[in-house]
Amino acid sequence: MRYGVAHLALVALLFLGASEPECLAGPLGSASTPLTAGKPDSGKRAPAIPAAKPARRVDPAFAYRLLKHATPPEMRAESVVVVPVRVKNASNRTWAARGPIKLGYYWLDAQGQRIPKAQGRAFVPKETSPDSTVGITCRVKAPAVKGEHTLVWDMIDDKTWFGSKGATRTRVSVKVK
Repeated sequence: MRYGVAHLALVALLFLGASEPECLAGPLGSASTPLTAGKPDSGKRAPAIPAAKPARRVDPAFAYRLLKHATPPEMRAESVVVVPVRVKNASNRTWAARGPIKLGYYWLDAQGQRIPKAQGRAFVPKETSPDSTVGITCRVKAPAVKGEHTLVWDMIDDKTWFGSKGATRTRVSVKVK
C-alpha cells in the first residue's frame, strides 16, 4: 500500500470541498480544537471569522441605477427645488412614458426615521427600454423641521419601492435651514 490512510482522507476531504481537514489532527492541534496563533495546542479557540454578507439579490423587474443627481447640500425648510436626475433602467422591462413607474423620494430625520408625508414622485418623461438611461426632473420639497436630514432617492412602481425588491437606494445628506 503506497498511500497511508491519512493521505487518502486528505484527498477525500479536498475532493469533497472541505476548507480545512479538521479531522486530520497532527502534532499541532486536535480534531476538536482548531489551530490558533501562538503555542501549539494552546487550548484557545481561534477567533470567529464573521461570515461575508450575502450579495443583495435584486428582483430583475426592479433593477435600476441612479447615475447622477444635483441634490443641493442645503435647503430652506419647506422650500421647493427642481433637481435633475439621470437614471439607468437596469430591469428586464420597459418603463412607459408617464406610466406607473416613477422616480420617487422621501425624507429621513436625523435619527433615520421616515418623515410622514415628506415625499414626492416624478414621471418618467419618455419610454425607457432596458439598459437605456433617462433624465428625470423632480420637484423636491424640504421638510418643515430644520436640521440634518437624509433625502432618499428610489424608483417606485405604483406603491412598490424598488429598494424593497433589492435595488440600491441613493441617500443624500441635506441640511435644512
